This record gives sequence, C-alpha cells and structure tokens, in this order.
Amino acid sequence: MILSSSLIFKNDIDIPIIIDTKEDLTTATKISIKVRKPDGTDFEWIGTLYQTTKIKYMTVDGDLDQAGTYKIQGYAEIPPARKGRTETISFKVKDYSAYWELDNDSLFLSKIIVGRTEVDLSLIFNTTSRNAKVFANWFNKSIFTFLGNPILLDFYRFEYEKEYFFFNGIISDIKLYDNTKSFISKYSKDPKLLRKFIQKKINYNNIPDLNENVEILISVKRINDLGKIDSVSIYKGFNDLFNNEAIRVVKSIPQWDILYAHWKRSDIEYLISVLFEKGHMKSTSAKK
Repeated sequence: MILSSSLIFKNDIDIPIIIDTKEDLTTATKISIKVRKPDGTDFEWIGTLYQTTKIKYMTVDGDLDQAGTYKIQGYAEIPPARKGRTETISFKVKDYSAYWELDNDSLFLSKIIVGRTEVDLSLIFNTTSRNAKVFANWFNKSIFTFLGNPILLDFYRFEYEKEYFFFNGIISDIKLYDNTKSFISKYSKDPKLLRKFIQKKINYNNIPDLNENVEILISVKRINDLGKIDSVSIYKGFNDLFNNEAIRVVKSIPQWDILYAHWKRSDIEYLISVLFEKGHMKSTSAKK
C-alpha cells in the first residue's frame, strides 16, 4: 500500500491511498477498498483504476473520523465471474496534527489540532499567553518543503525540494534538490496506450498455440538514464517461452519513468501485465 505521507491525522482529507492488487484490473467492473475503522465498523470506499493493477482512493470528509488502526483490503470484480480481495493492510491515524512556523532561523510550534479543535498551547507548555507559539528547542531533525510543479503527486515527487536541518530548533543547514531531470512516460500515464503497445509487440511465432489466455506479470526493477527498462523479474509467470517473450516485450517499451528525489534517482517498482490471447495467427515475419 502507498500513502501520501507516513503521518495521517484524524479528519485528514485528500490523502491518496493506493493498493497494488498485482492483477490486471483493466476489465474490472467494480474496484473498491473495504475498510474496517478502529471501532470495528465496516465501510467501502469506491476506488479508481491506477496504473493497470492498482486501486486508488482519495479520502474525503468523514473517512478518517476516528483515531487508531484502520484495516483495509483492495476488492475487485472482473467478468465473467472473478471476485477477490487483497490481503489485509493496516495503517494508523493519529489523533492530532501539529503546525509549525519558521521565524528567521528558528522553528516554532504554532498550534496543535485534536480532531477539529485547537488545543491551548499554554496548557501543555510553560507559556503565559494563550496559544502563543512555542520555540521548538527540542527539535533536532530535518523538514522538507516541496517547490515547483508536481512530477508524480501521489508519491510526493516535485521539481524541487528544500531540506531544512535543525539543531535545538535553529537552522543549521539548508539544501536545495533539483529533480527536474525526472520524466514520466506516456505509457505509464495511459494504461490503454500501454496495452495497445504490448499487444502490437508480442511475437506469437515465439510461443506455442494457445487454448486459453495467458497473463504474465513483469516487475520493473531498474530503468537506465535514457529511460530504457534494463532490469526486470517475473512476478507471475507461466513457462520459459512465455516468460522470455513477456520480458522481451516489456524491455522494448521506448521510454519508461525516470524519477528523482533528493537529487538522486528514486524509481518506483512497477508491475506490467503482458496478456497472450488465444486465437492469434502466427505471422510470416517476426515483430521487432
């Protein structure tokens, strides 16, 4: 599962939740996320298809109205009679959210929200003024801010990042990261275009005749600096002939995503489905 942030707070909205089912959902008639909230009540979030095998949902008001552990499963219905769920995944929702301010070189805690109620900071810290911001002299970590246009919003990839390093609440260093060499492939953005390319590239001369459809799932492990897929593995295979043809087809994709974060390559592992369909006639000329 992929969440937009490792910290999720009660009543948060617009949090992308993505579950990879490891199955091709392009023909599914229903995709959703089954949810059990911390108090044991069950809900269903209607999802959307994302990158062929994934279910995506953006939280709205009321979805995360309880603090505690949420248990979720991806669910899909695929004609003619396939229904299934993923394994159960858990994530925690915190009961409060903290807001910070940077004043010159110093970091301050400006407010804490529990649910939708702002807490009086003077009740927690030794301040004389109600809700006065508090100098964070205990803070010895770094904070990222995201700048420029989003490259891949669901994974918090932006053109630029700025990292502020703090020691006892005071900035000790600042680094700017340039991620503008990132590139998003038209094939990863458009599942229909990807399926069309794959079907066109399959050379049925390389495999035996089929009595039924065969699906191979290829896990993309590494992309070179030109965007070519140069390392893959078989996630769901069949036999060597089909597996090798699926690998050949996937590696023939002209360009795949190149992603940078913190000024370094930060690629995301993808699953690509290669569907061999029964009834295809063998060609007298091999496809390249």
